[in-house]
Amino acid sequence: MVGLLLTLPFLSVSILAFTIFNPVNGIGFAVVGILLICVSVKMPREKVEIAPWRVLIAGALMFVFGWIYPHFLYA
Repeated sequence: MVGLLLTLPFLSVSILAFTIFNPVNGIGFAVVGILLICVSVKMPREKVEIAPWRVLIAGALMFVFGWIYPHFLYA
């Protein structure tokens, strides 16, 4: 279920890209969304768990880097 919910941002970006006549991003995000749906449907049903600390810290560092990286701030 969580995998299917994660497809919504990709598909909404795709729809928005098509509405502003940007077919490259529209097709790209649609393909990613559809692939994520295919993978999500085939996954076994398990409870969502928090990642181990080493993975959690790495993900937090990547999030912080993306948040403060100047390219994303001054686009």
